[in-house]
Amino acid sequence: MEKIALLPGGFKPPHAGHYNMAKWLASNTDTNTVIIKVGANERDGITREMSLKLWDLYRTTDSDPQSNKLTILPSTSNSPVADVYDFIEQEAPEESTIYLGVGEKDFNDKRFANISKFAEPKGIKFFITEVPPQSGGVSGTDMRDFIKGGRKEEFNKFIPDHLTPEQKEQAWGIVTGLDEDFSKEWWSGKLSEIMSDNQATINGQLVPLEIMNSPEEQMRGMMGRKELDGGMLFPYRIAGERSFHMKDCLIPLDIVFITQGEITNIDPNCPPCSEEQCPQYTGLADNVLELPGNYCQENNINVGDYIKFPQDEPYSDTTPYRDHAKSSEWKAGMPDGHKDDIPRKGDQIHNRQTAPVSWEESLKESRGGESELHIYDFDETIARVETPIPYTVESPEGKTIEKGETTSVEFEKTKDNLKDSHGEEIKINWDFKAFANLINKGTLNNEVFQKLLDSIKNPNAKVTILTARAIGLPVTKFLKDQGIWAYVVPLGLNKEKGQPVTGEDKANWVEKRIKPTTKSVLFIDDAPENRKAMYTLKDKYPDINFNVETPPTMELNELSDREIKFFATHADILKQLNTPNFKLKFLELHEELEGERLEALEYFWEEYFSNLDDSCEIEGAFDKKVNETQYGAHDLLSQYKDQIQTNFGHQQYRDLQLMISQQKDEEVNNWINNAKELGKLEDPDNLHPTDKTMKPSFMGKAISETRLFSKGWWSNIIQKEILTEGGAAGHMNHPFDDRDLTFAEMKELVHLSLQGKLNVEADVQEKTDGQNLAVTYKKGKIGAARNKATIREPMSIEAVAAKFEGRGDIKDAFVNSMRDLENALKELPEETLSNIFKEGTNFLNMEIIYPATKNVITYGPKAYLQFHGIDEFSLDTATKIQSYGVPEELKKLTQNINARTQDTFELIPPKILTTKEVRNFNEKEPYYIEQINSLQKEFNLQDSDKVVMYHQKWWENKITEEFPQATDEEKESLVRRWAYFEKKFRLRGIQDEETRQKAIDFDKTNFQQQNKENVYQFEKIFLELGVDVLINIENYLAVNPKESINDLRKDIQKVIKQIEKSTDLEVLKKLNYQLKRIEDIGGFDKLVPSEGIVFIYKGKTYKLTGLFAPVNQLLGLTKYV
Repeated sequence: MEKIALLPGGFKPPHAGHYNMAKWLASNTDTNTVIIKVGANERDGITREMSLKLWDLYRTTDSDPQSNKLTILPSTSNSPVADVYDFIEQEAPEESTIYLGVGEKDFNDKRFANISKFAEPKGIKFFITEVPPQSGGVSGTDMRDFIKGGRKEEFNKFIPDHLTPEQKEQAWGIVTGLDEDFSKEWWSGKLSEIMSDNQATINGQLVPLEIMNSPEEQMRGMMGRKELDGGMLFPYRIAGERSFHMKDCLIPLDIVFITQGEITNIDPNCPPCSEEQCPQYTGLADNVLELPGNYCQENNINVGDYIKFPQDEPYSDTTPYRDHAKSSEWKAGMPDGHKDDIPRKGDQIHNRQTAPVSWEESLKESRGGESELHIYDFDETIARVETPIPYTVESPEGKTIEKGETTSVEFEKTKDNLKDSHGEEIKINWDFKAFANLINKGTLNNEVFQKLLDSIKNPNAKVTILTARAIGLPVTKFLKDQGIWAYVVPLGLNKEKGQPVTGEDKANWVEKRIKPTTKSVLFIDDAPENRKAMYTLKDKYPDINFNVETPPTMELNELSDREIKFFATHADILKQLNTPNFKLKFLELHEELEGERLEALEYFWEEYFSNLDDSCEIEGAFDKKVNETQYGAHDLLSQYKDQIQTNFGHQQYRDLQLMISQQKDEEVNNWINNAKELGKLEDPDNLHPTDKTMKPSFMGKAISETRLFSKGWWSNIIQKEILTEGGAAGHMNHPFDDRDLTFAEMKELVHLSLQGKLNVEADVQEKTDGQNLAVTYKKGKIGAARNKATIREPMSIEAVAAKFEGRGDIKDAFVNSMRDLENALKELPEETLSNIFKEGTNFLNMEIIYPATKNVITYGPKAYLQFHGIDEFSLDTATKIQSYGVPEELKKLTQNINARTQDTFELIPPKILTTKEVRNFNEKEPYYIEQINSLQKEFNLQDSDKVVMYHQKWWENKITEEFPQATDEEKESLVRRWAYFEKKFRLRGIQDEETRQKAIDFDKTNFQQQNKENVYQFEKIFLELGVDVLINIENYLAVNPKESINDLRKDIQKVIKQIEKSTDLEVLKKLNYQLKRIEDIGGFDKLVPSEGIVFIYKGKTYKLTGLFAPVNQLLGLTKYV
């Protein structure tokens, strides 16, 4: 049986004490393997990648045999405690023994108390093992301080003693950056290396590799092939016993078993086998390499030799994750089950390898910063497991009043019926035992399962199977048999025996996982109660996109019957939804309805209402005509919307809307009048007549923009809570982003840029790369705003400090900048400050440039507070009214104050740049103009045409070619959708079935990429133009431009080194795309120490960024590896 020691932690960075803990576990327990799990969180610039490299350096340079037991893995969680639970439930083999290594202070940690509940069902023996204090121990904070302070000698004292001076120098290089020259020649060679075929190095010889990552590839292996050019590699996460055979192979092979890079066994010249039973070739390995027969003998390759694999980091978190933890015929493209021509024997699941992908493959690692939560129910959602469920009904006094049995399919209906019959006070005890026993007979819901696979492949999604079961292992096993690993959470584990998981339980679990980085939540569950509970979160977190879905039924004929039944018996619900307030009515009915009527409501919503937005015209599904309706009170209420939400809160406005939907117009009017008498509301400037009439939306007429949850409503709420790009600075477009520019205006921009005359309307300013902050001054105190909520109630210095508590340098940057600015402003007379800031109405928009919080550009050792200008806001709506330049008083302040010493920051005005005519203007201008002319000629466009016309014409041609069966009206609607991004047209409304499905598929999978390619033709022109303009500027803010450029090159080099370790084709494609952009516009030789320039053209603010845009996106690729 497997015996494994587990040592999870952050290890930022790992030191000698950590390493000696791992070796102590290897020496003082009977473990086969010590697994070190390295957490995802970055600490003070020390990344997980650095920690993994250090662990590997310590282990591979240690001559002690115990070091061979150490396996280093990236963590699947940011929490060491969660790591342990996840490992026990999802990774540890059944009947294994697990030792958890902890220090003295963690030995009695109560958070580990429930691990036995996860271990016992799998027959796992679990022990918490206290590791005594080890030599070389030091705090991680101290180690990071050594690094930040450049104290190499102190750092070296606390890393393992066995390292040589050269190896210690290598360790220091890992945590402090890279010094390799970033020349054009280096890059050319590195790009070639990244994009070349994978190779291994054996005894100095390069061997081309085919890497078998997926179950399909591992299943196929060398079957039916007559030659092997190089080697075929089968990679694994952790060392374990591997078994191969030669059935249906056509040529002899050497089978080489490798552990931690060392060859542990060679089965030479294994002959092909055509028998039913073939010999097994086994060995301990974390990688298995197949070579042509006798290759090892001919090339003097022996047991004990070392093999260097691609990227030379077998542990790396960039190793391609096989999301199929066990192969299956279904996954191999054989959905109708086992094929007779693929023999099975015991655990042998295909005819190349026994157990090719075992438990050791582990889960796909959580990246720690996912922006999406994808939550799937299991029973009746991912799969149907038809099992009997006995139940007992008890009265409130504990008396048994009914016994019976239902099925998993009828569970929700039975539960509702029992409560209808006996009352809500009853207690129902359910017996779910059969679920675990019969799950292997479950039937997949193929549509949901495919969606689950898509979620798992989504690099931005944290995927969880949230089941009501008390034990997650049966679900984990079932999914493994389908070819995937997934994170399973059994909520029933914490429920009283016999009590079901409620919708509230699921909503609470999801809410606890919502992070500041969460942008969307996908929730798929068959139970209306659970979906209903999720709508409470949808209201609570308006900035997060909640997609709450009902899983499609598993039988097609059932759907048809269900649809007919809904129309036959619940048509009244459809009629109630048929109102201008249909979204508000939906929410109201969702609170009232239960059981089948709730299902009918959700069906009607999904089918007819969910895709409607503010001004769309919907083809009526019925021929019935609807009379015009009065809309008076609702329209009146909408005029006071901003005032009500500001003075009374959003909930009050919603309550008033609800009253209108209940025909309580008079009460709403009375409430408004009372609020006006109290001085809380003022008459709007432009009241609409209260007798305004409207058509109900379902019949295709205009819909009010003030409806709850309408597109306009969401837009309004978002605008109230979130500032645009650059805080109060407003959004700045690249010229290629502005589709309203005419081709003539694009040509004029080229001319002005190359002539150095972009300052015609205003000075050209440098776009600085810092943290944005808007500040005001009122009653002797400074206040800060980072979003629109804090425009009304600015944050004090103390509030900012609390907001960024624990953020280290980020906190220092914001707090110190505000303190320095407050002290500086006090140098001005109160009257002057009152004129500038208008008692909190005006905000100074500024950039914090702090060396310790550098984004991309290095400006030098100094910290700057750069003033951009003044923005005037309406405090009622927190919206910007207008902007001004930096007042003269503040310009003088930057000069006078900086003559004295500031604590941290130097105050500076906007950096005005001097642009000059490019040297080869007569060559450059026709070069760019011809590119624009070429785009016009494609569709015979005139100079007066807007750029959007190019996109319209392109999509017209594409749609005519790809969708010939679409009607003219449908084609026009598709053009509006894809060229103008108008989503009002419902693809499901396309008449021709084949065309409809093709359009839906294209919209989901191809549209974004195609749009990117179309935009790129314009993007390339203006990025390259930016390169020519920026390279011609000399007075950038950076103190030492050459040093700044060198720092940028090193950062790029460091990222490329990380990405090159990935064999993830998608990441490499992203890298290749950014490299193509960089090469297209001039290459790395044209780097400048700036983010770009900002200028005004015809009243609009634009930016030219040159290489910065693709370089910044290249640097951001590390989130994928």
